[in-house]
Amino acid sequence: MGTRSVIAVMLALAVFVSACSGGISASTCDELIDETMDLFQRLIDDVDSEFQDLTVEEFIATGGDLPSIETFEKDAEIIDELAVELGCSQSQIASGVQSQLGNLTAESDLGRFLIGAIRSGGL
Repeated sequence: MGTRSVIAVMLALAVFVSACSGGISASTCDELIDETMDLFQRLIDDVDSEFQDLTVEEFIATGGDLPSIETFEKDAEIIDELAVELGCSQSQIASGVQSQLGNLTAESDLGRFLIGAIRSGGL
């Protein structure tokens, strides 16, 4: 598995691992999809602002051991728990997220790399 695939899988798994904390709330599967997209955009924004000088290679070398990634993983756990609670299937969430991936934006090369990893890995 390539480096890009590993990061994409890491990000996708993190979303489903962090769904019940940090003020994340949803009462429908569509709202949960919106929360998931907000989570992705927050990660990208955090990486853009905190690590804009980091190269993609340097980011990969960290193994995802960064405060932004840790926060993302915690929030992803909450989303996963809410999905179960609301009866949302992984395919339903993945489909909804896929349809909105074009809305993600980034300011840095690293942020754009994350968007590419999210798009190629899906959920």
